[in-house]
Amino acid sequence: MRQILENSSAKEICLSKELETMNLYLNIENIRFSNEIVYTMEVDENVDPTYIKVPPMILQPFLENAIWHGLSSKKGKKTIDIHIKKPNVGFIEITIEDNGIGRDEANQIKSKKTLKRKSFGLEITRERLENFVKNKQRSFDIAFEDLTDSENKPCGTRVILTIPLI
Repeated sequence: MRQILENSSAKEICLSKELETMNLYLNIENIRFSNEIVYTMEVDENVDPTYIKVPPMILQPFLENAIWHGLSSKKGKKTIDIHIKKPNVGFIEITIEDNGIGRDEANQIKSKKTLKRKSFGLEITRERLENFVKNKQRSFDIAFEDLTDSENKPCGTRVILTIPLI
């Protein structure tokens, strides 16, 4: 909690601190799931997370969605993989992939719930990224991919977050 409070007052933090905070977040959330979630964080060797700046808590809404919408209703093995690479000069790409039930089924479950609440996480994240890149010559991108197996059945979601290096 302390790290989250410290980070939240900053406009930007180094990626290594963000990954450390997300590791703590995933550990706490995983306790709720009796440690059923296996997650990995992989950083390519050409990426130095101590020098890359990102908005604090920028990954949390995507991880929360993966856990609560993708994995919470899934039976069997539950995984989240985070991969960070530098696809080209000037950008960092962060991929978050889960093997959950997929966005369509998650939306169907959500629509059947009696208590409806509007999600602000992605909207706030977009606004924070817009502020982060404001007055810069490069923009960010958030892409969602619905994953399917060999039988074309949903088998997870991939989020690709592309952030300019500032």
